[in-house]
Amino acid sequence: MLLSNSDKIMSFLKPTDVVLDIGGWAHPFRRANWVMDMGDFDSRGAYNRTFARNNPLPPIGGDVEFFTRDTWIQRDICEKTPYPFQDKQLDFVVCSHTLEDIRDPLWVCSEMIRIAKRGYVETPSRMWETCRGRESRDTAGLSHH
Repeated sequence: MLLSNSDKIMSFLKPTDVVLDIGGWAHPFRRANWVMDMGDFDSRGAYNRTFARNNPLPPIGGDVEFFTRDTWIQRDICEKTPYPFQDKQLDFVVCSHTLEDIRDPLWVCSEMIRIAKRGYVETPSRMWETCRGRESRDTAGLSHH
């Protein structure tokens, strides 16, 4: 997530808002009370430690993690079973740089709409996806997209 977008989201979240980050394993939105991802709690943020070692991403969503091991839901977000939240139970849902990587983004969006009152989706820019040289000089964009 772009840091400026994280700051904007943080500016209008209330302290009492309940927030879910869907697909946040690689770079969790720290203000989220809940995170749901295929990756496990103990390896969260591994992208920053492994792939972005020379150019680490800044923390997003504040300085403190609001989620805990108990509020980390490890599951396939495309599995066709309802997410473990009631309709409009959550105040806000974040889904950043996830929809472009999964097999059923429409299912994920339908569940986001069902469980949250508001939300934010961010995907890579068209520029990022069509330019050569991001991973190698022979590949445009990212190979896993």
